[in-house]
Amino acid sequence: MVDAQTQEVVAVEMTANFVGDSEVLPDLLEQLDEHDQVASVAADGAYDTIQCHGDS
Repeated sequence: MVDAQTQEVVAVEMTANFVGDSEVLPDLLEQLDEHDQVASVAADGAYDTIQCHGDS
């Protein structure tokens, strides 16, 4: 996950081939500092799930 303004990497998750992209979004969001706010998420269609829309 990259901060859109600073281009700083703020979260990363390494997974095996069989782990779907949308499964790791909650883990990425948990890595953010408490004061960080997510205004929007830009991702490919693999993240377009009901779970991801609820998590973000």
